[in-house]
Amino acid sequence: MKAQGFSTVLEWMIMADKNNLLTLLHRTETKQYPPELKIELYKRLVEFGLLDVKVARRIRSDSSGSLSHRVLEFLFSNRIMYTDDDFQNLITQFSDTKHKWVARFMALNMPIHLAPFLMGLEDKLAIQILEKRMNDAEG
Repeated sequence: MKAQGFSTVLEWMIMADKNNLLTLLHRTETKQYPPELKIELYKRLVEFGLLDVKVARRIRSDSSGSLSHRVLEFLFSNRIMYTDDDFQNLITQFSDTKHKWVARFMALNMPIHLAPFLMGLEDKLAIQILEKRMNDAEG
């Protein structure tokens, strides 16, 4: 029931002024929020084109790899909401992730010209995927 109440309050905030959502996330500590609520918050920012570098770093640093992965996928599917430069700045915030599924998603989906940002990945499969993409781009 708490999630339903939170969603209602979130809808009211967005109707009043969607920029309030970004202000809320800049001022509050979200570590205590349940993952599903954080995902809803972050997805709302993405769909309104309001995600910024500060919040993207917070998402990347979240202890839940699943949360980071889901929001990153949502960001890629909503890239039209951002200029190319803004989108690149946002996705490069995830380039030093420790979460294997985020690393693999980045290796598969990051524009190839941004591949150098991923060279520090620790996941071996992500590195293999990236190397294959780079070799295919050269050939």
